Amino acid sequence: DPRGPEISMRHISLSTCGIVPRIYDLMEEDLQLTLSVSLHAPNDELRSKIMPINRSYHVDELISVCRKYAAETSRRISFEYAMLSGVNDSDECAYELASKLKGMLCHVNLIPVNEVAEMMRDLKLNTVCKEANCPNLGECYRKHTFTAAG
Repeated sequence: DPRGPEISMRHISLSTCGIVPRIYDLMEEDLQLTLSVSLHAPNDELRSKIMPINRSYHVDELISVCRKYAAETSRRISFEYAMLSGVNDSDECAYELASKLKGMLCHVNLIPVNEVAEMMRDLKLNTVCKEANCPNLGECYRKHTFTAAG
């Protein structure tokens, strides 16, 4: 079939490390796909160590364009967050992330990297996120995901 496999755009994810100008370009395309952003840290200090692209496009700038993308397209952003034991999985990181994402139409996919105590850490993140007063944050911890709606 010349039209391809006839997959709905809503079933397609486009993943990015966070190249801000290209996210603005994507907004103009008005596609109904899911934008997945590799975030992995709630601040510049940590994210620059984990993801060198952060030296060009800082966390607040990235979150700002994602907030605009979600508002303009009415599509939920999916943030990827690889949890590195002792690096980006502290209570402080959870509170900072919850604060920055509060009110945004988004989903956070928690990706366990260090398997030993991940379920306990996820349970703690779930509690911390709820304490940060972000409705629905941490609600799906068994799937290693949470949503920042509200």
